[in-house]
Amino acid sequence: MIWTIAKKELLVHIKSMRFGIALVLCSSVIALSAYVSGLDYAKRLSAYNSAVERHRQALRQVKVYSYLRPVVDLPPAPLSIFSRGGGEEPPEFDNPIARPHSYRSFG
Repeated sequence: MIWTIAKKELLVHIKSMRFGIALVLCSSVIALSAYVSGLDYAKRLSAYNSAVERHRQALRQVKVYSYLRPVVDLPPAPLSIFSRGGGEEPPEFDNPIARPHSYRSFG
């Protein structure tokens, strides 16, 4: 009995004009969002590749080991075209060895 009522209500909603408009609107927004996210992914991938090459060139130019400043380049996630999340930029790591220190005496 309950299944018959639920089936009838579902069919009434599916056959309505409002459902059709909502379906077309949602489908077009999803397709447009995927297209824009794909363009953004291509731009971020290009920026990643150029950063990697720039850091490799800088690494080749280092002659003294103590001048070496390692850099971590994180590639964009391939599934970020669906959801980008909150972690866009990698965290900045603080290197206490490379940081200049000033020593003061107290007393």
